[in-house]
Amino acid sequence: MKNKLKILLEDITYWYNNLFLFNVFYNIKNGLKNLWTYKSVIWNDRWYDYDYIMKILLFKLKYNIENWDKAHYVGSEFTKKRMIVCYNRLEEYNTNLENLQELLFTKKISKLEYLKQKDKLLNKTWKSFGRNIQRFWD
Repeated sequence: MKNKLKILLEDITYWYNNLFLFNVFYNIKNGLKNLWTYKSVIWNDRWYDYDYIMKILLFKLKYNIENWDKAHYVGSEFTKKRMIVCYNRLEEYNTNLENLQELLFTKKISKLEYLKQKDKLLNKTWKSFGRNIQRFWD
């Protein structure tokens, strides 16, 4: 009985050590690859400006869209199309929000009109993104 238990513990230890080391090496390799991929976005990030969050999000979506052909499940084409829609809506949101802010600052629209248009834009963009974000995995 002791021999069987000893052999079982040796097997468990062997597989744990090998799988654990594989994960460590994979994580280091993947982390370095991600650092290199995101270097331009992260380098320019500023903690005080929300625009950089949008740039990181757009970069991530664009990167996923470009690599989504590697996905291997039924419905991956549909998910890629949803990603493209979300990416376009986020870019449209960015552009339209800047235009609205410019109109407000130059006093071409009232504060009330600005808030109405901003809410409409927020609902169109972020509700769509929120409904689809859980699909963006492989």
